Amino acid sequence: MNVETRKCRVCQKVKPLTSEYFNNRPELKSSPPFRWDCSVCYNAYKRIQPDYFKRKMLQHARNRARLNEREFNITIDDINIPEFCPVLKIKLEHGWDDNRSCPTLERIDNSKGYIKGNILVVSALANRIKNDGTWQEIMQVAKFYKQLEENKHA
Repeated sequence: MNVETRKCRVCQKVKPLTSEYFNNRPELKSSPPFRWDCSVCYNAYKRIQPDYFKRKMLQHARNRARLNEREFNITIDDINIPEFCPVLKIKLEHGWDDNRSCPTLERIDNSKGYIKGNILVVSALANRIKNDGTWQEIMQVAKFYKQLEENKHA
């Protein structure tokens, strides 16, 4: 079996020219339409770009809003990713090694869509704590949102 190969322009390793090793780019008309950097190098590079995660959060929120027929009017400038989760005070870490501390975009009032003033970046754990948190964690979330509501009306 003759498999085409490509040398990654970043790590310089020769790898099979398949979607397992190189990200497919269907918008390219070349044959086959693959990137010149391997998946590992490409993913490592894009994760160090400052706005990468903001763009992904925005894209996924737009898709969820469309799917669930919710209002959507936020922009990338409305998304602020803090260093620490404002609810649980844990350091926010991008990636998949620890999905509890990964930053996620949350709607403060679930009856509203992704609209200005109704979004907040929190840890994945804080975002789903209502489902699998301890009572101590749930109380911490409740205290935070009570303070947020009081500050909004002050």
